[in-house]
Amino acid sequence: MIKVSCGIISINDRVLVVRRSSTDRFNPFFWEFPGGKVDEGENFEDACIRELKEELSLDVTPTDSLQPVSNSKIIIQPFICKWDRGMIELSYEHDDYMFVNQIELNELETTDLNQTIAKQYFDLYHNI
Repeated sequence: MIKVSCGIISINDRVLVVRRSSTDRFNPFFWEFPGGKVDEGENFEDACIRELKEELSLDVTPTDSLQPVSNSKIIIQPFICKWDRGMIELSYEHDDYMFVNQIELNELETTDLNQTIAKQYFDLYHNI
């Protein structure tokens, strides 16, 4: 099973999502919470910190975690993150980003797992 970590950054009840680039092998143009694969010997939290630095040039501190979500191929551990430093600079993996509220996020093309993470987050923190 592929282990993945993602970070949820929230500002004024809006969460940061990124769009996979057109050259992505899996789900091009899909929106997702930033994150990526956990490297061998790395824990989920450290992977979240590393991935947000690599993908967005952001320094973050995970402050809480949500329940992991999974399917037959992948397990994703989401973290609530505090944005410490940096300006968003997208890596080649993504071509756009935005901060969205719950309604806007529901209208975006995302994977089922990202929808499950979003529902869990908004139910706990910002249900509208």
